[in-house]
Amino acid sequence: DASREDPPVVAQTVEAAQDVDDDDPPNTPLPRVVYPPRVSEVIEAVERAVRKIAGAAVHAFGSSVNGFGESSSDIDLVLEASKSALQEALNLGKVSRRDLAPRTLSKLHRHLERAGFYVQERVLGAKVPILKLRLGDTDCDLSCNNLLPVFNTRLLKAYSDAHPRCVELVHRFKNFAKDHRCHGAAYGHLSSYSLTLMVIFYMQVRGAVPCFQRLPPGRGPEIYREGGKAYDVAMDLDAQAPNPSAIVSFPDFAKFFTDEFVWGQNV
Repeated sequence: DASREDPPVVAQTVEAAQDVDDDDPPNTPLPRVVYPPRVSEVIEAVERAVRKIAGAAVHAFGSSVNGFGESSSDIDLVLEASKSALQEALNLGKVSRRDLAPRTLSKLHRHLERAGFYVQERVLGAKVPILKLRLGDTDCDLSCNNLLPVFNTRLLKAYSDAHPRCVELVHRFKNFAKDHRCHGAAYGHLSSYSLTLMVIFYMQVRGAVPCFQRLPPGRGPEIYREGGKAYDVAMDLDAQAPNPSAIVSFPDFAKFFTDEFVWGQNV
């Protein structure tokens, strides 16, 4: 889950992030992500709950839509809405940027219940405040204006689509880690997200997949602003793998990180 465990890969150059003001130029539009039917159904239910918020939109991100998750993966959702629209629709009154998300989610609690959701937990004091919800047999987390992970999801979807073995290797690695009890950030181990990045890096070194996180030819940075910071979220989704016929396998993946990878030099 990119929203809670790790910084988005699409914003790795965090040192280049700049403080920005509210009157800076408009943001780069959010990328389009195609949702599976089960995700679309949950989004529609949230949209019914927030229909009175002018201009509101609901997006999904994370493993349920990036191609690396299971069919039963929890769904990460984010409500996108302007501060003024939230203040007016939810009667928030004067609220700081820091308190906007937790206040919004707190007010949405009863609206979501009316739309058929069961609110399992309110995690409003976290760095990224969320409501943990359930709709039928589907668990989902809802945040507010936490939109940077949507770019990350589009980037990871490009990798899951780039090579037929990419998703297979990620699933095999995750199962290996679970079997050996060395999986899960909550237990002091690497998260599923981190394991996914390890597989992508291995496949990039072997030349089986390209690097999509780069400036497209002839284009400049694409700036997205969130939380008072500016990030370059440019992706070259037309990039080609240098050696698409490269043989990649789980034994070779293990050999790479055992014998070839040099910590501090390769990262």
